Amino acid sequence: MHQLGHYSIFRPGEAAVAMKEAKVKVDGGRGVPAVSIRQPQATAVLAHPGPFRHPGWRTDYRGPLLIHAAKRLAGDPPAGKVASPTYGALLGVVDLVDCVANDRADGGPDEVGYVWVFGNPRSFAHPIAYIGRMGLFEVARTVVADAIADL
Repeated sequence: MHQLGHYSIFRPGEAAVAMKEAKVKVDGGRGVPAVSIRQPQATAVLAHPGPFRHPGWRTDYRGPLLIHAAKRLAGDPPAGKVASPTYGALLGVVDLVDCVANDRADGGPDEVGYVWVFGNPRSFAHPIAYIGRMGLFEVARTVVADAIADL
């Protein structure tokens, strides 16, 4: 375990006792919050609980968060080959438990970066093709209900 201020960052395989394992609730509400992340980071977020650096973005949202693998861009690893990442799909869900400000080494003195602290990563059995958006966006409960029920 690594300490970031007064927050604990858990490495793969370490028990995240302080983080509750919550099921995503798909009954009621408008949808399930999601974020698009470029590959290979989208896959890494689901493989390893603990912080994901997302420069220049602060959020007050806490709770279940769908991880969407952004569409493939020039320079990204090719799709369709063995062991190549999935693009343009919902891959799983994590719990966003905190958003911590930290100084950015590559920025000026007035710039702040943020570390999103994730816990309880759960990968879907099969990616769900979906068009992502910028920022936090909502995915209709009906789109992910079956995948979440299988977690």
